Amino acid sequence: MSLHLLRSAIWSTRFIHRTPQICAWAYQKQHYHARQDVFLHEGYCQGIKLSHNTGFALCDVRTFCTTSAPITDNSINEQETDDIYRMIQDTKTAEELLHLVDTNELTSVIASRIIHTLVQHCFSGKEDSKKLIQKLSNDPRVQKLYKVLTSNVKELSSNNMIRSLLNTYTLKLNNKNRAVVETLVEGIRSGLRSMDVSVVSNLVCGAGLLKSTKGSKGNNLASGLVDEAAHILQLRQREIDRLRPHALIGLLQVSNHFPQSFQTVVADALLGSLHKFSFVDLKNLTTVMSNVPFRSPAILRAIMYQAMQLSDQWQLPSVAKFMRALGELCFHNQDLAKQVAEFVVTKQSEWTPSLISQIAKAYSLLRIHVPEWGLFDQICEYTANHLDDFNSLELYLVLYAFGELGYKPKNEAEFYQSVTAYLESRFDDYPAETKIKLASALMLSEQVPEFMLKDVLQHKRPAGAVFQDVLVMRLNAHAHLACPNYSGPYVDSTLIPAVSHQSSALGRSVVQALKEAVGGNNKCVKTSVGTTLGYKIDALVLLDENSKPVAVDQYQLSGVQSNESGQKLQEVFEILDIHQKPLPAEYQRIAVLTWSPKERIFDKDELTGRYNLQKKHLQLAGYKLMEVDYQEWNRAKTKFQQLSLIKFKLVEATRRKVENIQE
Repeated sequence: MSLHLLRSAIWSTRFIHRTPQICAWAYQKQHYHARQDVFLHEGYCQGIKLSHNTGFALCDVRTFCTTSAPITDNSINEQETDDIYRMIQDTKTAEELLHLVDTNELTSVIASRIIHTLVQHCFSGKEDSKKLIQKLSNDPRVQKLYKVLTSNVKELSSNNMIRSLLNTYTLKLNNKNRAVVETLVEGIRSGLRSMDVSVVSNLVCGAGLLKSTKGSKGNNLASGLVDEAAHILQLRQREIDRLRPHALIGLLQVSNHFPQSFQTVVADALLGSLHKFSFVDLKNLTTVMSNVPFRSPAILRAIMYQAMQLSDQWQLPSVAKFMRALGELCFHNQDLAKQVAEFVVTKQSEWTPSLISQIAKAYSLLRIHVPEWGLFDQICEYTANHLDDFNSLELYLVLYAFGELGYKPKNEAEFYQSVTAYLESRFDDYPAETKIKLASALMLSEQVPEFMLKDVLQHKRPAGAVFQDVLVMRLNAHAHLACPNYSGPYVDSTLIPAVSHQSSALGRSVVQALKEAVGGNNKCVKTSVGTTLGYKIDALVLLDENSKPVAVDQYQLSGVQSNESGQKLQEVFEILDIHQKPLPAEYQRIAVLTWSPKERIFDKDELTGRYNLQKKHLQLAGYKLMEVDYQEWNRAKTKFQQLSLIKFKLVEATRRKVENIQE
């Protein structure tokens, strides 16, 4: 027998003799961890959703890996522990739960479980969460729980310590219990590098909560711990690929708290794991991407491809949320949009006002409307037949989509008459904000009734609501300019602040060329103009009676103007400045407007409803429009071509030759 075989035989004999002891130890350890994982699993299955952006860590359902070797507590036997867990699970209120603190012997694990269940009660919706959290922060029984919790922190598994730390911040007890935070942070840090990557990701997913506040020593400790955990994930990036989808989504949700390198690692892991995602996972991922400052065209394209492949998993509610998130991201795929439209039409038996309004909103955000698909015809018919089932927000989303996409119902007059009658019977009960939204949505389709205009324009607007100010300005302009039979009331234009505007890159490029075209005289070109019509103008140029550009700031731009037919219009233009000269009637105002892809309906040359209405109102107010589209501007590669295009556009807008324009 060789020496190698002899050694193997000796080691095998030793192992056989020690097998019973090894198996007993392994069984005890496995049983303990099984109890811990059941405990964690039951807690996470409650599906609590914290309002502090804790990520997906507190509502995961997974098998957790425990790498630490906890010390078992022999003071409470197994049956008693199971009974306590059952009592904790059966409590209906936070007060019932806290009563267990006074009547039962506690261990660190049980204290952790009670604290976690307290958090569940806080966000169950049965009680006011803010008041309950405030009450708990001053309750001595909660302080007793934390004292027990930290008395033997080594008894807790890694997941338990992480969850306890997150719960401490959720209950806003981190400032009152700095020693608790320090103890938990030290316990977690001591085993951080040996933890399974899924456990580390659980900690990182709590970055939104642990890094949200700074100042105290405990907060800084927790923030530093999360940064360490994120760094460890970067070092172990190959292991991240095996995380479950919801863990990867949670990491993406908090990625803005970390350096760009961390976002890159998470993005790579997502891209390599998308083939394992279900459609619900894709919906969750897209929703998170729409709410964080992270964009990856490669991931979005992969999401759309995977979504089409998983069409057999589609359910109408999840499809509605998925499309809404894509709309927020403004990422287009007409094939997917068509497939979803066909799916939605086939599921009419499952339609509800909420679902349909979300679908309509999604397509308006995507700016996709193809009449041949028949989607909006079906939505219009459903809306007309179920008006009484719609609330004000749902109806607003549908009406807004119709106006924004330029959709015309087959029986347009009949449809809007029924909508107007429905709203008129309820309009007085709506808050001011809702009234303004509904009126502005109908204005896009030029169907806003007189009673709405009177109601909206005669009341004061919500204080500090800038967006509402803009809508009121546009409704006021519409009442002045496009409603000849409307007699008032109006909003005093001089009391409305001009809408602020920052030009796009396209607008700035066109304006720069325009300034050069008028000889480099900046006084002849007013940029980033805000008007009391409620619309933005990239630039404004004044031409005198000889078609020569003049200094804009010399003149009052408010005053009675005339349109092409000579009809007088109301004074609803720019804010009056008494130090300027009145604008002569023969002068022309040129409004420079630039159109990028986002102002047009996708894959069409048509402007969306908002910008069509802007053009109409500006023209009625006496402006000449110089419109520059991104496609034609991109074709003008040289300065000569750009100046030639500017000259052509000015002549096109004014219908006459403009003097003093450089060639």
